[in-house]
Amino acid sequence: MPPRPYRPLVASLLALLPGLIFLPAPSSAVETVTPPPAVVRTRLAMAPLPYTGEVVRIDEVDYPVPRPWTGNMVRVPEDTVPSLQMIPQELTLNRTEIYLRNEAIEPLRAMSAAAAEAGVQLLVDSGYRSARYQRVIFRQFLEKGQRFENIARYVAPPGYSEHALGTVVDFHPSGRGFAASDAYRWLKQHAGAYGFHETLPRHNRHHFPWEPWHWKFQAVTADKLPQLAPHTVKRRPAPLAALPAPAVTRPTFQAASAEALINHR
Repeated sequence: MPPRPYRPLVASLLALLPGLIFLPAPSSAVETVTPPPAVVRTRLAMAPLPYTGEVVRIDEVDYPVPRPWTGNMVRVPEDTVPSLQMIPQELTLNRTEIYLRNEAIEPLRAMSAAAAEAGVQLLVDSGYRSARYQRVIFRQFLEKGQRFENIARYVAPPGYSEHALGTVVDFHPSGRGFAASDAYRWLKQHAGAYGFHETLPRHNRHHFPWEPWHWKFQAVTADKLPQLAPHTVKRRPAPLAALPAPAVTRPTFQAASAEALINHR
């Protein structure tokens, strides 16, 4: 018999003895633990999204329209071409055939006569230009290796030029120097009385380039025109019978400089 103090311990060991006797023998086989599959990170090849903005098609190629032109397409009234008349050639540079809507002819004539009385000569360098004409301009520069977005810095893309409205004129000389001319100073003071307004002023809200030579007729009734001396009133031009095809030779596009481009918005 064990001493009395050890009897509880011995009893506990005896109680565990049957379980120890029947424990299974340790297996010599090594249990293989299959790790979880590795997470393979792959980068999906995403196809570029198609351009859904405004485009101009030239020779079956779609060119995205850059800022600031996006959102500013010019809506041309259906009656524009039938309403065109030739500007009196004494009012145009080199007596060139240039057309405007008939309602703008008389105000232009009156304004030019008033300027002449003040010693200022107003010569129109450009008037109505169709989207087709603008497309011809772009095609010529594209063929010379110019990028579409670079051309659009100085030339309105087809469908975005106010000249297609038939109410816009460019005065000579159509370049940055016009802002320093007597003609520009006179127009700033008096053109509004004849319905003509500078629609591409410096710091305009659309951020278009400043074009001081670019003036748009925005309506004035004949009774509101300033009174002119009788000798300044001339015969009204005959209506336009058929608009000629765009004269690709005018203006010429031999140079790709900003000054060469800037005349054709």
